[in-house]
Amino acid sequence: MNKIALFVASLLMSISSFAQWAKPAAPAVAPMSVDEECYLYNKGADGFLLGANDWETRASVSSTLGHKVYIQNGTAEGSYYIANYVLKGGMKDQIGYMFMDAWDAIYVDNTKEGKENNQYTFEAQGDGTYKIGLSAQNKAFNPTEYAGAYLGVIVPKNDTRIYICDPENPEGYFASDFQTVWYFVSPADYESYTGAMKVYLAAMALSQSIEEAEAVAGVDADVLAEAKAAYGNTSSSADALEASKKALDIAIFQAKLAQATDSAPVEVLPIIGIASDFNDGSFAGWTSTTGAINKQ
Repeated sequence: MNKIALFVASLLMSISSFAQWAKPAAPAVAPMSVDEECYLYNKGADGFLLGANDWETRASVSSTLGHKVYIQNGTAEGSYYIANYVLKGGMKDQIGYMFMDAWDAIYVDNTKEGKENNQYTFEAQGDGTYKIGLSAQNKAFNPTEYAGAYLGVIVPKNDTRIYICDPENPEGYFASDFQTVWYFVSPADYESYTGAMKVYLAAMALSQSIEEAEAVAGVDADVLAEAKAAYGNTSSSADALEASKKALDIAIFQAKLAQATDSAPVEVLPIIGIASDFNDGSFAGWTSTTGAINKQ
């Protein structure tokens, strides 16, 4: 009986370790509408518009969080404001207006009258998607000063910030470096997609910990088995997957610690939630526009 039980347990663990977690399909395209609650989704970057990074109000993208957006008519036909419900910063829980201070400094927290560069155009791409251009109503950031420029993510930057993607940029970026295609997503589809993405990303993070645990001698077998069972259950919640990862990471750390020597030390900062570069790994991070002054 013991041999049979061991075989079944091993089989279940093997099945769990090869569970197929499919990345959620991209959210559905919704039509552009004025003064209606929606979300703006960057197709290439797989992320929704929100304020994050610098001051936690820098225009950025995230696959698991977004700002409620309200497109409003601008001061001329074809010109629009991008109003958004601000989540953090000095205007938390208020409506802000996305504005441009520089090609690499776009924020989401100001009043409609507070900035001279906060109007945009939406250039239809024929499939329900758009490129967000710069309105001629802006004082500095307009088609005359930035011909052919659109808002988007710059891939070589390797971050989640939104930039003015200028084809004549001084830093040598190419058109293929820009992710400038956006579309509108309904509130219901936003909730469904971000919820599914949270679960999927938690599963992927747990799978990495499982892979590491299998390569480290002495990891608690019961904790590893429980983690594999959680990963193998494609109905697991994000909370359950994250709890399993946390427990497994502690078990991995304890196993490494037991084998640590002067010549093979163990990094302890990650296990208490601090990365060695003082970046928490999220879309916010620890740094701000004041750089080292705000480093912890």
